Amino acid sequence: AYINMPKTQRQLNFNKRGGSKGWTPLHVASYQGNVEAIKTLLDAERSKILDVDIFRRSLTNKLARQVAQN
Repeated sequence: AYINMPKTQRQLNFNKRGGSKGWTPLHVASYQGNVEAIKTLLDAERSKILDVDIFRRSLTNKLARQVAQN
């Protein structure tokens, strides 16, 4: 999916941890099972539109794929 994002939004930090568990947007999308958001983030990383670190760990040392619901 192509992401048409204003340049100002491209400056946002999509690897910043938040909340008590220190999750990134990819962690949250994975936990919620939001496949569309996960695809969008990964496509944006692959296309170099955004910097999304898929190996960023939470404060509890979990990768996004490890918090995904089955």
